[in-house]
Amino acid sequence: RIIAAVANPLPGQAAAGKALRAGHFLVHGVKAPIAQIDFGGAARLTPPFERCVHGFSWLADLDASGPRELVAPVAARIMTAWLDANPKALARPGKRPAWILANAGTRVLNWLVHAPLIFAGDDKPLRKRVLAALADTARWLDRNVTAGDDRLAELAGWCGIVAAGLLMVDGKPRRLYGEAGLVRALGELVGGDGGVLSRSPLGQMEAIELLVRLRACYVAAKREPPPALETMLALLVPPLLSLTHGDGSLGSWQGSWAIEAGTIATLVAASGVRTRPLRDVRQWGYQRV
Repeated sequence: RIIAAVANPLPGQAAAGKALRAGHFLVHGVKAPIAQIDFGGAARLTPPFERCVHGFSWLADLDASGPRELVAPVAARIMTAWLDANPKALARPGKRPAWILANAGTRVLNWLVHAPLIFAGDDKPLRKRVLAALADTARWLDRNVTAGDDRLAELAGWCGIVAAGLLMVDGKPRRLYGEAGLVRALGELVGGDGGVLSRSPLGQMEAIELLVRLRACYVAAKREPPPALETMLALLVPPLLSLTHGDGSLGSWQGSWAIEAGTIATLVAASGVRTRPLRDVRQWGYQRV
């Protein structure tokens, strides 16, 4: 069982949530009917859709689109379809999008953060299936967390492990194991200036999002996060701000798509870091003009 309810620190996009209620995933302006999504992953989706569908970031969008009693049945239908297509974890990561490390780690984190939405209905069999899948995926992460495609994927895996250790029964050994790995992964992901080594604006944002959601799990569990978590958030935000245009938005470059100023502002506010853009760059390679 889950021992605490998390207050979601990052609200989703209401427009995408309303599209879900109308029967479509909406990712970066592109619609895809829910009924036509292959949740098992045999028919591959584009990477942004895969992250949304299998990482369950759509839960935040759905939660932002209306009252809980209206959106919970939609969440239940999609959860049921996904669980039917993915009855058990694969032995090794990477063969299907649901079992890419980044998606699995983000999925565990999102399931825990949005558990109040997932469990809002009276469907006890679905609740039992979700809890079993959550425990199964957490064990899968324990075994495969170092098998990611990159350091950001590994960070997502460690965040999922720590969140499960914080919010599931008898999770202390997993939490301690996860915290040690999390600190190590952060040190390998981020350079001395606070920029992720991929130098991708999107990667910078994803790292901040993961840590913000993980910190919310610590708050729910009434535990203090490791000092490294707050230190890393303080390092990550200034380089992100240094990449923005004059209006606060981000351009489409270095593997990222164009991102609105409001999205950046919401993320920075959720981080709790009050700072200016990074200007004295020694290692990262980008200099704000």
